[in-house]
Amino acid sequence: FSSKQNVVLCGKIGCEHKDKTCDAYVQSPVYLCCFSEALYIVEREDNAYQLTKRAKDGTNYETITNLMEEKIPEDGGGIELSTFMASGGKLYFLGKTLDTAWKQDSANQAFLYSVDLKNGKQTLLYEVPKDMTCVLQAVNEQQVIFCELEQNSSPPADDAENYEQKSFLESRHMQVKLLDTRDQSVKVLTEDNRYRMQGLAAVDQNQLYLILWDESHQKHRLERLNMDTGERLEVLPPLEYYMNVVVLDSGELMLLANEKWHRYSLEDFKEERTDF
Repeated sequence: FSSKQNVVLCGKIGCEHKDKTCDAYVQSPVYLCCFSEALYIVEREDNAYQLTKRAKDGTNYETITNLMEEKIPEDGGGIELSTFMASGGKLYFLGKTLDTAWKQDSANQAFLYSVDLKNGKQTLLYEVPKDMTCVLQAVNEQQVIFCELEQNSSPPADDAENYEQKSFLESRHMQVKLLDTRDQSVKVLTEDNRYRMQGLAAVDQNQLYLILWDESHQKHRLERLNMDTGERLEVLPPLEYYMNVVVLDSGELMLLANEKWHRYSLEDFKEERTDF
């Protein structure tokens, strides 16, 4: 950061960094993280996702394992991996099976996995019900937090004339769940329908920040849920539609609303000055 320069992770003298002979070359990278002085990269090639490892200078390249290989359908379908998060020497990810047409439908299923970065051992933590989709939100060494909602959360195109937003969204259920990686138990932290709850904005320590709709369904408000006690507190009254929410390491939360970034202290939710 001090030099503000980009450096290619290749120590070869005279290398032009243009092809596979370069130590920094990566085949279709999907995710990258650093652990124990090494780089771990998920690379995709055809229908396979490989977890690879290399030194920080690009040398000592090796393939650790093929991810979710046992779930590749035998009928010629494939898999799709997404939402990678690393914590405590493990990589967590969601994977979906795809049919022979490489499309998602109600028969496809999602799975939540962890893989040990040291030895490549994979553990299937949770099988998402076939009629649900899953969004990975946060992980640490003992817990995984995710949202689960019905797959068909949009009205069918051929029924647009009879579509009534309120009743449709009220029929779509959403749950925020916590998985304990020690025993793979799962509990529901909160649940509601899609008309009242937009989703989980962020996680900070034992606090969840939930995006909820106001009564007019025109503005968002923000609630904080204590995972230990279940106590809920509105921390931001109805505001413009939130486009993005981020929790910073400095104990602050930033949200994008009405094309403007707002910055708040997590302690008292006093709005701080933003310089951009």
